[in-house]
Amino acid sequence: MRVPTLIIFLCSFLMMQGTEQKVKSKISDVTVFLNGAQVKRTAKAPLLVGRNELHFSDLPLTMDQKSLQFNAKAPITILSINHQITYRDDSQTDSLKIRRLEKQLNTLVDEVKVLDYTRTVYQNEKQIIVNNSRFGGSENGTNVAELERGVNLYRTRLLDLNAKLLQLDKKKTELNLNRQKVLNELEVYRRKSSVKAGEVVVVLNCDRAMTAEMTLKYTVTQASWKPYYDIKVKSVSKPLELVYKAKVLQSTGENWDNVKISLSTGDPSKSGTFPPLAPWYLNFTNSRYSNNRNSNKTYRNPGITGQINGLVLDSRTQEAIPFANVVAKNAMDEIVKGTTTDFDGKFFLNLERPANSIFISYIGYDNYSQSINNSSRFYRINLSEGTQELMELIINDDVDLEESLSYSSVESESVQNMPLRSSSYALSGTPGSKKKYKPFIISRNPTTLNFTVDEPYTIPADGSDYLVTLQEYEVDADYLYKASPKLEEHAYLTASISKWEELSLRAGSAGIYYEETYMGETYLDVNNAGDTLAISLGKDEDISIKREAITSKESTRFISSNKEELFHYRIGVRNNKQSSINLIVYDQYPISANDKIKVKQREKSEGKLDEESGLIEWKMELKPQEERDVDLKYEITYPKNTMINIY
Repeated sequence: MRVPTLIIFLCSFLMMQGTEQKVKSKISDVTVFLNGAQVKRTAKAPLLVGRNELHFSDLPLTMDQKSLQFNAKAPITILSINHQITYRDDSQTDSLKIRRLEKQLNTLVDEVKVLDYTRTVYQNEKQIIVNNSRFGGSENGTNVAELERGVNLYRTRLLDLNAKLLQLDKKKTELNLNRQKVLNELEVYRRKSSVKAGEVVVVLNCDRAMTAEMTLKYTVTQASWKPYYDIKVKSVSKPLELVYKAKVLQSTGENWDNVKISLSTGDPSKSGTFPPLAPWYLNFTNSRYSNNRNSNKTYRNPGITGQINGLVLDSRTQEAIPFANVVAKNAMDEIVKGTTTDFDGKFFLNLERPANSIFISYIGYDNYSQSINNSSRFYRINLSEGTQELMELIINDDVDLEESLSYSSVESESVQNMPLRSSSYALSGTPGSKKKYKPFIISRNPTTLNFTVDEPYTIPADGSDYLVTLQEYEVDADYLYKASPKLEEHAYLTASISKWEELSLRAGSAGIYYEETYMGETYLDVNNAGDTLAISLGKDEDISIKREAITSKESTRFISSNKEELFHYRIGVRNNKQSSINLIVYDQYPISANDKIKVKQREKSEGKLDEESGLIEWKMELKPQEERDVDLKYEITYPKNTMINIY
């Protein structure tokens, strides 16, 4: 009876100790946040009755231990989940390769030694022949026949030895090259086995033996996404095409190969706890201590928040540049806010998030960046004319966009790594918009918005931007041309989108393509948009605008002690396009800031006047090849011995 008892005891002891096994898992889903990502791994593993210890190896070091979640489709009891740092163990295949390479290296070393021994023998033999190369004696002289035989032997043997030595040298060089290759390959495997990696150990108890499906979730840093758009306008008579994308980057230490991607507007790096106010007590303080108590601390520049404004000018003419793109960026070079300059070249930004610099761009000018800090809230920007040629986007009108969409991106920093495919759209329709296909599904949580992409993507861990296409819309837009010929004799196309909130847009940069030509970048500032989202699409060279001064003999008169100057400007507009356009032309009357300066309109203009600002606008619809002239007349009276800023 003792033997069965001993066997039962040993079996019970082994069951208490449990079994340890390495689990092979793969990444199936990734949810990318504005800062960080949640990775989901799936695996199958056999579970034995009793205690099981599962090791999930080769995980990233950037894993957040507090975010670990484990689940198994099986009746189990989880005893513990631990995270630890390990060195990557060699697999059985790697170990066999290392042993084979080490054996090969020893063989090569032995062969080199044999070559060295053989070379020494040949060198000694050569030295013996050279030392005994005297034929005959000095007293009796040398027999001619013996001399000839000796010379022939000397020549033949030395040539043979030199040839063998040369072959040995070549063979040794070849062996040394092979040995170096083996050493390099060995170093790769040895370095691989010494790399640190994360490992999750799950200890669980199972009532019966089974094969269980399990998932492991964890959050990693060094991953993010930001919105990006392609805005395409083929004609002002057609809807605007809006391609909704996301720039995804990650350097977590593990590649995301052919995984399902979800994008979330959440940020797990920020605290989700409401910050309550504590009582604020006032008391007398030591002023010296109060002013200097933080003097020994060093801070990294966190950026600034609040209001900043500025003026964008042409560096050569010092004329204002309207509709220039102005974006504020943080220390990570991410856009936090954006706007465009007004007709006077002025811009205003209210920074709700910290920014370290502003970036200004405009078609035909070199890009400009300016660092910002609390010492100044106004920035005067001078843009220089550039010589860079615009790049073209070629669109094939014969392609059915319902079946496939193919286009060439001119962006050098990002690569779209998966083809687009068509499918039906299941969400409720947005008025004024048409979905081309359904690459993603939107889900709204109480505090975040999630985009789940149907197509799998591959995002390498190289820290580069990769474009993930979310959706393409055809949006009904109100196209309107605007011009301020006093500043620049060009018309700028703008598009206004109503009910844009239903498209779930986020603030971000956008590439503009107008009539199959790349027009640069703009910024979709949806955070400050009202009922309509206005998008600036750049200037149109097919609309001619000319503002000229009409002079007369009565342009300047002296009345008593005052000087009276008359001004007459004529603005001519011509539509050279093949379609009708809607255009607003802006100009202005001067406004007196002194009681001694009088401004009077000579003729009432047909335009709409804002009395407070002096801004006047003419709204017109121009048919193809149609021309229109508008006039602006006014007079200024001021003391004749003074000077004013008339122009």
